[in-house]
Amino acid sequence: THTHTHTPHTHSSADGLYFSSSSSIHLRETPSASLQADTKSQTVVAAFFISSAVLLVLVHLSPGGTVGVVGLNNVWSTNQSLPNGTVAPDHGQSANQPLKKSTRAPSLSTTTRKFNVDFSTLDESKLTLVNMDQVQSIQENKSLSDPSFEVLRFRIGHKTLKQQHVYGTDRVHKGDLNMLYRSAVLAVHGGFVDWGSANQDVPGFVFNANHVFHLEKWCNAECCFSPCIPALRNRGTPVVRHKGGLINSLGSSYPTANGHFVTQTLPRVLELLEVAPKGTKLLVKWEGISMRFYTAMLEAGLLEEEQLVRFVGRVVHQADLVFMANGSPETPWGLNSVTALSRKLYPAASKVPPHAIVLVDREKGARSLSNHDAVCEKLREAFPDVPLVVHSSSAGNTLEQDVLLFASARVLIAPHGAGLFNMHFSQPGSAVIEIAYDSYNVMAWPDMFLKQGQMTNHPYWVVMGHGSYVSQIHAPVDLLIKAVTEAMTAVPAKS
Repeated sequence: THTHTHTPHTHSSADGLYFSSSSSIHLRETPSASLQADTKSQTVVAAFFISSAVLLVLVHLSPGGTVGVVGLNNVWSTNQSLPNGTVAPDHGQSANQPLKKSTRAPSLSTTTRKFNVDFSTLDESKLTLVNMDQVQSIQENKSLSDPSFEVLRFRIGHKTLKQQHVYGTDRVHKGDLNMLYRSAVLAVHGGFVDWGSANQDVPGFVFNANHVFHLEKWCNAECCFSPCIPALRNRGTPVVRHKGGLINSLGSSYPTANGHFVTQTLPRVLELLEVAPKGTKLLVKWEGISMRFYTAMLEAGLLEEEQLVRFVGRVVHQADLVFMANGSPETPWGLNSVTALSRKLYPAASKVPPHAIVLVDREKGARSLSNHDAVCEKLREAFPDVPLVVHSSSAGNTLEQDVLLFASARVLIAPHGAGLFNMHFSQPGSAVIEIAYDSYNVMAWPDMFLKQGQMTNHPYWVVMGHGSYVSQIHAPVDLLIKAVTEAMTAVPAKS
């Protein structure tokens, strides 16, 4: 049998409305037959799945206003009035706020729980979907809880984004945009972590004998928003079994792509390390930028080598408890935790005055500037008293050197791409100018970094250049200089 108690606590903070649970998790030896849901648990599951059809928005009552409404698989929302003029609270957060403390999940007992079934016995057709609306329902109504997983943390927040600094295009919404975002941390009993059988760019789907957990939609493949795990169709799929807990760091898109790891994967890892029992094993992709950050965290004593489980090949991982975090692609609390981590790793960064123009050079690859030299020449001419620092990935900087360099940015300029994640290493309130592209070839310009900058209170400008996702971009120099001039006015020099 499984016994757990929840004592919910509600907090209102700069993070947003925040729920934590004081949970006691008891793991006992029980027969496999205990996996068969009794009538009561079937009723509970049916109840909260019916609730998924209901749009749930947690609001703070105040006169007037609009709010973005989030429905199933709809992370970024549009302006839509709420009944009676109510509005969700605006929860901004300063970029240098320390990592939030919370009650950890208790340590696992020495016995195991027989929610752990053999992989070969799972029936894909009997798995049901758990999404964010259902998690929110459970958080708000404990009678809907499911014995096969627990909600350890749930957060919901609202922020009004000011989007008026856009040049060279009318494709961007230039008025205020009200954003609502949610995140949750779950402990999944007898959890499995898929290797990416549904989509190799999105490994890390979590499932157990009852459910597939898709709290957000990461891709357009069917299995990214329905309860299917193709790996279950191959009974020869290797399974690595872990006793105790396992933190899943893979449950987001492109977990080792630079821009996605820093802004989407790393914030979830930091939150999971905070919530899961200390020393819990961490499943990681050990390559590229993720290796740089995990190495730095090992050197700083924030991780232990024996914690790391390196994800390799087409292997499914199983543990007594799988800890997972998911929700809106980016949140203010997640992005600010990255800034806090950079200052914890390299304290000197917080003392670097933001005084320079830092230009990211993508060299000759996709979305590099075809007129890079002309841009540099014009910047030096227009701002002779401001240092211009050009950053190139081929320079071979260490992570520490990069953090210190971007901490010096009074204005960060970068073509659309991973270079823009470096804004989260810059000082609070420093300006960001993104050089976007106008072609719809392959992929239209996404405004993900624009939203990130505004969520973390960086004055943000978009200058639309000529190019595509896969080609070089020609930057409109005059518009760029205009944006830099405004940014310099908005962000005074500091020494």
